[in-house]
Amino acid sequence: MTATATAHSALFESMSPPDGATITDSTPSASVTFSAPVTIQNLRIALPDGRTVEPVSRTRGAVTDFALPRPITPGTATITWQVAQPDGHVVTYTKTYVFDESALDERVGLWRDLIADALVAMRSALAAWR
Repeated sequence: MTATATAHSALFESMSPPDGATITDSTPSASVTFSAPVTIQNLRIALPDGRTVEPVSRTRGAVTDFALPRPITPGTATITWQVAQPDGHVVTYTKTYVFDESALDERVGLWRDLIADALVAMRSALAAWR
């Protein structure tokens, strides 16, 4: 957080996954929670490959959910957003995630092996049927 928010009515409470977490391709979204309903502005994700995206987001009361970009590029991503307080003061938040595609590589390998095993079984069944 880049500003002192203790004097403001809507305080940042949490982020899920938490700040600094490692994100894999199986993590579809993230959320931020405040102590009171807020309107998040200028939500952006600076990706490891140098691109900046504005994710699709939805706010329900004090919680804002946002989609994480796909496909992921390994490295550190920076998420920033702003919240306008009732007194007009804008608080800027900055958090980071580490994108890791190695978990995706493991799943792809598992599926590849399962499909290969299924094809071998199907060929054996067809050979026995003939």
